[in-house]
Amino acid sequence: MTVTDPHLLDNPIVFANRAFLEMTGYSSEEVIGHNCRFLQGPDTDPANVNEVRDSIANRRAFATEVMNYRKDGSSFWNALFVSPVFDDKGELVYFFGSQLDVSRRRDAEDALRQAQKMEALGQLTGGIAHDFNNLLQVMSGHLEVIQMMAADGGGNAKRIAFSAEQAAAAAAKAATLT
Repeated sequence: MTVTDPHLLDNPIVFANRAFLEMTGYSSEEVIGHNCRFLQGPDTDPANVNEVRDSIANRRAFATEVMNYRKDGSSFWNALFVSPVFDDKGELVYFFGSQLDVSRRRDAEDALRQAQKMEALGQLTGGIAHDFNNLLQVMSGHLEVIQMMAADGGGNAKRIAFSAEQAAAAAAKAATLT
């Protein structure tokens, strides 16, 4: 949990609880007096940052998930909940922020999406393999007919040509599957 003071230049943190310090790896001395931007890094989405800035500028509560960075440089997904705190006259006094590391949940969601993609890919390749095997059966059947007719030696040139054309057509169709 953090509390920031919007009346001070750059809306700095004026309080951070132990859970926040443990989650980020910073000490109280490193945090107090600084804007929360120090948690941003190379993979922090600028759209998320703009959402935070806009909500603070408009003094409204918001919730988002943002890629943040610990003191040691490791990244974590931060579920960020910020709410303005007003006094009894309706004047803005502070912003209250609650943070929760949701990296494990995000990783699990990513793994589930990947597994679903792999399952869909498996179904697709299974269907292609089935179609390919059907075409191979057509080609094999026509080639057997050609072999039998050629071995027979009787004037089956038209039937041999037809079977060869059918086998070639099946081969051409099979080639489009890959």
